[in-house]
Amino acid sequence: MARAHAVVMGAGPAGLLAARALAETFERVTVLERDPLPIDFEFRGRPQDRAFETLQPTAAAAMEELDPGLLQALEEGGAPVLRRLDQLQMEMAGHLMCRSGDLSEPLHRPGYPFLMDRLRARRPARVEIRHSTTAVDLLVADGRVVGVAAEAPQGLAEFPADLVVDAAGHAGHAALWLSRWGLPAPELDSQNVDLRCVCLVVDRFDRPTGVEAVYSSDAHPGRPWGVHAGQVERNRWVLVVFGYRGNHPPQERDGLLAFVSGVLPEAWLRVFSESASVDLPTCQEFPTSVRRRFDLVRGLPAGLIAIGDAWCGPNPFYCQGMTLAAQAAVTLRDVARTGDDADLAARYLAATAPAVNRAWQLASGSDRAYPQVSGMAPNKQGEHALHVILAAAERDPAVLNALLQVSYGVAGRNMTAVSMMAKTSKVGRAAKRDAKHQSKDAKHQAKRDRRQAVG
Repeated sequence: MARAHAVVMGAGPAGLLAARALAETFERVTVLERDPLPIDFEFRGRPQDRAFETLQPTAAAAMEELDPGLLQALEEGGAPVLRRLDQLQMEMAGHLMCRSGDLSEPLHRPGYPFLMDRLRARRPARVEIRHSTTAVDLLVADGRVVGVAAEAPQGLAEFPADLVVDAAGHAGHAALWLSRWGLPAPELDSQNVDLRCVCLVVDRFDRPTGVEAVYSSDAHPGRPWGVHAGQVERNRWVLVVFGYRGNHPPQERDGLLAFVSGVLPEAWLRVFSESASVDLPTCQEFPTSVRRRFDLVRGLPAGLIAIGDAWCGPNPFYCQGMTLAAQAAVTLRDVARTGDDADLAARYLAATAPAVNRAWQLASGSDRAYPQVSGMAPNKQGEHALHVILAAAERDPAVLNALLQVSYGVAGRNMTAVSMMAKTSKVGRAAKRDAKHQSKDAKHQAKRDRRQAVG
């Protein structure tokens, strides 16, 4: 039997995916969205909202499971799909990645507004979105969350619910409201990353020459800023530049292009310097990564769960947000299908926590390698291990695909396994021999230099 009513706070990707998941077992799902229609997705929410949204394969698979046919609809609408390595030019820590062979899974790259329009248009009939409606408090009875109080166009309104989902992103206040009611609330893990993202979108109706579908040069401790560029639907091209403290990219178009000119290839620079801007570059600050430890709360009241950035909002540079939201929505659907309502939230938290923890550890652990974040010198041993992997990934597509799968959050993939693959691959063994010979040559040259100095 379908449950009566669920209320979701937030009509972003996490909220819409959660609403779709719950529509299978709830008679009605109401999504409360603070923004009026039409929602200007270009300027709200996450730092990459103006940019393309590279759907990691784990996210794409989860979204397709929830909404069969979505990926085909995105592709038919013009969203690029990457299937071969020669469609990408990727640089990682100064290494140019392998460009021969196939990607292990395709990469779908819709623009964020385009993706949101499709998610909203394809929502089930049971899902209603209430725009210009801002949640302001929880409704609580007998220690259980039983709904949401919200400011609506008609004034203060109450939305009773069997289940409340906080999908309001970093702005979610469910944890604060629990404390206001004297109920157990999650503690906060945070990491100051001081990240700035500047995004430039241009229209380019003729296909530029000398460029691929995507160019990516990631930030690394030796250069704490990165640049991503690529095509999305409707002949638009997007440039996104991220930078940590002391390396924030400029906000003006000319300054931004000058900032990346030493890294972005000339052909890619022409794409953005010779094209008409859709608008001025947009800038968003991401000062802090946040994880609310809902999974560790003892006595968390029934009737409330969190999803997406309202639970865990890691550094968006690592593209984990959409993946976490999609995987959590699938888990929510599965736990709602079985078991009692009394422990639905507990079962959801227990099933989702491993993926959340994995994503948080990947992002926060990587950020700690930056002196701008940790205040510590880079880990030379860790950097060496990474360069061994990247050296193999320059020529071995299997190593590169395995490395990408770690970033996608594929279960069972970890850096230890990839490191072993890199060391034992034919390419890795050759690189190790070359490094050994270079080390010997350097030692011999040093001896010769000392002898000449003495003589």
